[in-house]
Amino acid sequence: MKIFQIHYKEEQKSKLENSFIPYFNSSETGKKWFEYFVFLDEFKNKKNWDEKLVGFFSWKFGLKTGINGDEFMKFIQTNPGNDVYFINPFYIESLMYKSQWEGAMYHHPGIMELTEYIFEKIGYDKKVLHQVQDLDVQLYANYWIGNEKFWNKYINYTKPIYEFIETNQEKWFQDKIMNRADNEIDAPYIPFIMERLFSLILLTDTSIKSTSFRYKEETNKNKYKLVYDFFPILEEIKKSEVNGKLTDEEKKFRTKFRDINESFDKEMKLVFQARDEGKILKAIQLFLKLNSLKEFQNLYLSSQKLQPKLNFIYQKKLGSLNYWRYKLFTKFISLERIYILFKIAIKKLFFSK
Repeated sequence: MKIFQIHYKEEQKSKLENSFIPYFNSSETGKKWFEYFVFLDEFKNKKNWDEKLVGFFSWKFGLKTGINGDEFMKFIQTNPGNDVYFINPFYIESLMYKSQWEGAMYHHPGIMELTEYIFEKIGYDKKVLHQVQDLDVQLYANYWIGNEKFWNKYINYTKPIYEFIETNQEKWFQDKIMNRADNEIDAPYIPFIMERLFSLILLTDTSIKSTSFRYKEETNKNKYKLVYDFFPILEEIKKSEVNGKLTDEEKKFRTKFRDINESFDKEMKLVFQARDEGKILKAIQLFLKLNSLKEFQNLYLSSQKLQPKLNFIYQKKLGSLNYWRYKLFTKFISLERIYILFKIAIKKLFFSK
């Protein structure tokens, strides 16, 4: 197998995995199409295709997944016989939304309308964008490695979308699709559409043998410390949805969790902004007034109603708001972070104009 790791700046080299092969991409086209430009170029020329399995990951693999390249390659070796292997670094997204496209409407407003328009124009059934996706097909990044069978199917499915975007000269369309689509990443809509097509291929082509990396329970617990106790509930709700047995009560519960999580995300950004500006007292005040913590507590209290139907253990300690504050504090505050906050405060006090 060969996994290449794409980077486009020298300073990104230190983030690359030792078990992956560095792949420098300085192309201007790559800034528009991101990894997909490399996919097309490599598939066309097949310069690096002397192995049965080939993949091209971004330089952020370790940062996003929380594992190293050796772990991922070991996962492949212990699961032989599949056409494609992948790892989804955003497990919570798969639990909160029925599909990547539902989640995309929060992170990249307007993406669904653009993708539906493209699908209509090239003759693809846009209903697939609204289908339920189970945990075994959802992927939110281009972290996959496949054999030639999968690559052929992948390129055949995605290339018409690429060609339509490249050749459609409608001004409104080009203006829209090239607009910044994300608050945190300076990128147009294109890469966020393209990276979601992987799961559609698995969803619509059952001849493909695939397997996804499974995080250890302890890893998920540490990564999602604040909301990990909701996972057993959300996993059972996902099973109900995939089997077509989702109740109104379950749907309402998950929607509420998603809304609170999105609210929490916005509140914490204000806390971090105050912290980074050296406004430590303001950051503490915002932290103590987080409304989403109270909402998480209330939601968990309401989960008792679902307990008879769903396979999870209700924990009484989570009925305490102080416990939620403690969970959040231990997730975001450490001796290292306290030291950083102290340095920011000193710098602000003595060196600000």
